[in-house]
Amino acid sequence: MNKKNAIEKLESLINQLDSLPPYRYDGNDADFDTWYRETAVAIEYIFGQKTRQGEDFSSIHFELIAVSSGTTVNDFIEHHYEGRRKARHLLKSLVDEIRQYWSEEDKAPG
Repeated sequence: MNKKNAIEKLESLINQLDSLPPYRYDGNDADFDTWYRETAVAIEYIFGQKTRQGEDFSSIHFELIAVSSGTTVNDFIEHHYEGRRKARHLLKSLVDEIRQYWSEEDKAPG
C-alpha cells in the first residue's frame, strides 16, 4: 500500500469511529465489532504482522478487565469511550508517522 492510500484508509477508520452509534452495554455492538476488526486488519496490512503499531492497537482495552460488586454500568460505558478516545489518538499518530517517515513510492519508511 502506498503512502497516500495508507493515510486515506486510516483517516477513513477515524471517521468511521467518530460516526459509530453509541456504545451498547448489552454486548450486542456489531457496528463497533466490525470497525474494530477492520481497523486491526488494516493496521496489519499497512504496517505488517507483529509490529509495534498492531501491538499498540491491540493493547487498547474497550471493555473493563476487572469488575467488582461496585462496578456500575456507567463504569463500563466510560471505559469503552476511553478506549475509543485512545484508538482515535493512536490512528491519528499512525497517520502522522506515515506522513513523516514513509517515502512517496511505497510503504517502507525512509
